[in-house]
Amino acid sequence: MNQLIEFAYKVADKMLKEIDKYEKTHSYHAYIVRLKILVIELLQQLYLASRSYDDVERLREHLSIIYRNADMVAEMNTMLKRTSEQNYDLDVKSLQETLTLLVPYVVQKYGKFTALYIVTPGFQQKSQVWS
Repeated sequence: MNQLIEFAYKVADKMLKEIDKYEKTHSYHAYIVRLKILVIELLQQLYLASRSYDDVERLREHLSIIYRNADMVAEMNTMLKRTSEQNYDLDVKSLQETLTLLVPYVVQKYGKFTALYIVTPGFQQKSQVWS
């Protein structure tokens, strides 16, 4: 589980670097600002989750924020692609795949019922744990 969280951190860090490059080479775009805030928060929560593995309650809180944040990053990335003239795309797919692989571990650690409150519906469907 911790390896997947660390890999998700690396993916999010790469996303932040891409956003920084975009900001430097293009004019202001409100979605970029929002996306940057979301990715920074995602990085913070991934870091905290990797450090609080033994504290079940704190880890649950961090994971819940991570999944909701990842959904918002994907949505904001889609909106940016549709409203920007530039060919811009973050590697959201890698983040989603990594968090989807993390779902069975969340279910194992917290049980299916509690995991429903941690993992967002999109990731529940992708993981097919509840099928």
